[in-house]
Amino acid sequence: MLYAPKMRVTLISIGKITDAGSSVLVRYDSIVIESDESEELQAGHITEGDPVLQFLTQNPANDLKQLKQGKMTESLRAIYCFINRVGQEECLLDGGSMIVLMHKQVSVQLGLVWDPFISIEMESASNHVEQTLGVVRNVCFEIGGLKLYLQVHILENLPYRVLLGKPFKTLGSTIIQTYENGSAKVVIRDPNTK
Repeated sequence: MLYAPKMRVTLISIGKITDAGSSVLVRYDSIVIESDESEELQAGHITEGDPVLQFLTQNPANDLKQLKQGKMTESLRAIYCFINRVGQEECLLDGGSMIVLMHKQVSVQLGLVWDPFISIEMESASNHVEQTLGVVRNVCFEIGGLKLYLQVHILENLPYRVLLGKPFKTLGSTIIQTYENGSAKVVIRDPNTK
């Protein structure tokens, strides 16, 4: 394991994973920091060792060709929804976003009117902060016969038209299964059935 020699740490768990295609066993160590090392690494923090470095340390005769690695990038996932009973739009699926977002131009085209008194500051993944114009309540998103009613925040400058965040994922108990060939299966449950 690689860490500063002066750092006092305690091993708190050891997990093991096995790749189904091989017999290679990789040990992942988690450690708890016992004394402050820096502002970023203070006592009580839990950290993980780098699994690739751990693998190479534990298996010096092996190389990275045995490890299955993720691609540098993956395609965005999108579905088409019929919105507000007016028009169809491509909607990006983003389980990391806390809200559902729509570009102002799209909301106008769909005849949506937002409440400007409910506005929040939204921070993008690039740390850009922008005030939303407001929220539209109970917007109907129809997907394959299912109707989901979502609260949609309107933003002036978006690089996409509609983004379906966690509220969509939660309401529809949405499961996205992504495959190595780039395809994906999206399963959405009707929230109005038992």
